[in-house]
Amino acid sequence: MTRFYTAAVAVCLGTTPQLAADENKDFDLKTWTTNEALERYRTDLLAAHQLCNVEASRRALTTDKAQTCSENFLELKLSFLPGASRERYHRLSPSTRKLANEKGYAAYRAWLYRHRSLD
Repeated sequence: MTRFYTAAVAVCLGTTPQLAADENKDFDLKTWTTNEALERYRTDLLAAHQLCNVEASRRALTTDKAQTCSENFLELKLSFLPGASRERYHRLSPSTRKLANEKGYAAYRAWLYRHRSLD
């Protein structure tokens, strides 16, 4: 278990830890064949996030819709953390989730700044 938390903190800090073979099953790592595929994925998640913001500005979202919007935004932030996944994120301790969320959000904002035409 200690190795799992060490790995989680390493991912949040932007390093890639080496995992023992039996620990690889704990991680659902996304691999991207091209940077373009990753950019498309992020752009699609951003579009979904922006749609949620528009809907929320017009009326209160249903619980299900709010949960979907929240999970989409989390997925967008996690896309900036190497090796992160939603499943992995939810297994982290609260303090490590906070760190991952903050680091992912900062990277998302920097990405948005570099792609101002998307905002």
